[in-house]
Amino acid sequence: MNNFQKPRLNPYTQVLSTGLPNYEGQKWAKHRKLLNPAFQLDKLKVLRRLWPYFTTLTGDGIAKAAFGSSFEDGRKIFNILTVQKNLVISLLKYSYIPGYQYMPTKGNRKMKETDNEIKLLLTNLIRQRKKVMEAGEAPKDDLLGMLLESNANEAAQVNENGSGSTKRQLLSHQVSLR
Repeated sequence: MNNFQKPRLNPYTQVLSTGLPNYEGQKWAKHRKLLNPAFQLDKLKVLRRLWPYFTTLTGDGIAKAAFGSSFEDGRKIFNILTVQKNLVISLLKYSYIPGYQYMPTKGNRKMKETDNEIKLLLTNLIRQRKKVMEAGEAPKDDLLGMLLESNANEAAQVNENGSGSTKRQLLSHQVSLR
């Protein structure tokens, strides 16, 4: 009964996850005993105090890379995504109920509201950036600029079939970055 064996990992996965999580038996017990003091509550409190700074730094980096000069809008999007992440975590316990995501619950309404907020912010960012590009300014060297430039190049090469990226596809690229 006390001899629980962990499932074997894919060899590629083992390269990325070595150490305590993969050890078993006496080796696991020995390493857990060695590592345990590093994860005492008093030591983790320091990390807890630093966590908001790590989150802000990550969000700022993503916002700058994705939106460049629209940094504040990128930060707003990142903050809304944080709200969505917390909603997803709270709603996961209901995911086994068929159709639950369609019920008009407070959490589902908030999820839809935040999704609409993000889409509105992205649509406005795209619209503003396209207006600037149409005025002759070169596209910015960020993700949104690259996507808009690619979309403009593709639109210029549209064949008789009318193929090419639509505004919806461009928005979809940005939304999929979440």
